[in-house]
Amino acid sequence: MELEITPAQALHRQLWHKITVATLDGSLPDQIEKIAAETTDFWFRSLKRPYNAQSMAHSLIRCTLGLNPKTDGETLAQAAKRAWHLRVPEGPTMVAVPGACSPCDDIECAAELACETGAFENTEHGPRINDERCLNCGFCVGACRAAAVSDKAEIVQVARLLLDREQEVAAVVAPAFAGQFGPGIFGKQISAALKAFGFDRVVEVALGADVITIKEAEEYICRRERGDPFMITSCCCPPFIRLVQKFRPRLAHLVSDSVSPMIAIGRLLKAENPELKVVFIGPCIAKKSEARQKELAGAVDFVLTFEETAAMLQAGAIDIAPQIENPDLKDASHDGRIYGRIGGVSTAIVRSINTLAPNLEVRIQRGNGIKDCSQLLKLAEQGLLDATFIEGMACLGGCVGGPGKLIHPEIGKTHVNKFADRSPIREAVRNLRARRLYTRYGQVVELHSVKLPDPSPSP
Repeated sequence: MELEITPAQALHRQLWHKITVATLDGSLPDQIEKIAAETTDFWFRSLKRPYNAQSMAHSLIRCTLGLNPKTDGETLAQAAKRAWHLRVPEGPTMVAVPGACSPCDDIECAAELACETGAFENTEHGPRINDERCLNCGFCVGACRAAAVSDKAEIVQVARLLLDREQEVAAVVAPAFAGQFGPGIFGKQISAALKAFGFDRVVEVALGADVITIKEAEEYICRRERGDPFMITSCCCPPFIRLVQKFRPRLAHLVSDSVSPMIAIGRLLKAENPELKVVFIGPCIAKKSEARQKELAGAVDFVLTFEETAAMLQAGAIDIAPQIENPDLKDASHDGRIYGRIGGVSTAIVRSINTLAPNLEVRIQRGNGIKDCSQLLKLAEQGLLDATFIEGMACLGGCVGGPGKLIHPEIGKTHVNKFADRSPIREAVRNLRARRLYTRYGQVVELHSVKLPDPSPSP
């Protein structure tokens, strides 16, 4: 099962590679116009009516630099210099690329069809992203064949961190990483590659998942004892949480009050070393917006998708070899590692609940994809859902189906399970390192995040 990508996705990958090469050798301001000129070929080659291909290329490149697409008179060379010093990418995360829709002659807009919440709007002035309805899931990016929608890349800012050899930088890799960078590429291989590229440490986000699993198991027990009808979990999936807050706000108080494993591991690592910079690597575009939320900001400094990471490693001439003598990653339990696929979150938490409170009933319902999650939440709001525990995953197949993936979700699921089976620890509650972190820093590090209603206006 090969993962098919569109020409627009291939264009994004080429841009990440070229801009990383130019950033690493210090020539980005000098090379950026040349990169833009090469990028205009996409609209000339792929579409029949290219219109203002140069302005489209400039807008898309600005997004690749972490900037908003509108130039406001700023040259690309000036933008490249400003991107180098950018500490936080410009918001919002998801934007339409001005003019890029105009050459497309598709009868139906693929990006609009991919959006389940009506956030992608085709107006008389061109497409726009309605941020009040947007889940930041990023599916529109992969669906659009005209490269008319983009998220903000953070590759220049990550490269800047890694070039500063006085700054310690940790890569925290999402549980879905197993097998993404090639067959047989698991913990020790990706750890060696990322360290060769310049990262000082590589840590599994699944360790954070273990910590949050313990916390959510305890939370479920408390909620059921106080009479809550059910608990909504998947704190690891920001589009699902946003779906509840914006479209089913009356259920928001039933969402777990835990931070995500990404935020947890970032805060725990920084509790050990406050000077550390943390870069999350995963399949999820929505993690970029999660990292910038006011109440969560600072835990993770920058976010890369697997696609962006692969392009950066290639730009740095880093070979990820299956056979390598390097210590394996041993941070997490089996159950922390299966967070990367559908059913993993609920399996992990329920297993810990059964250990802590073996006589407590748990009835699970799982939402697989935004449409499925929406239906489950509707039934839950109506009191028609037979469940005490709801897991929701915005991506089909779970995180392995995220828009920044490199391999087919079914293959990703197989690799996630294979890597999970390598862990000598089965349950999160039996991971002594996770328990030590939870015990030592649980009262110091904020692992709570109350999910407040944030109703979306009607379209």
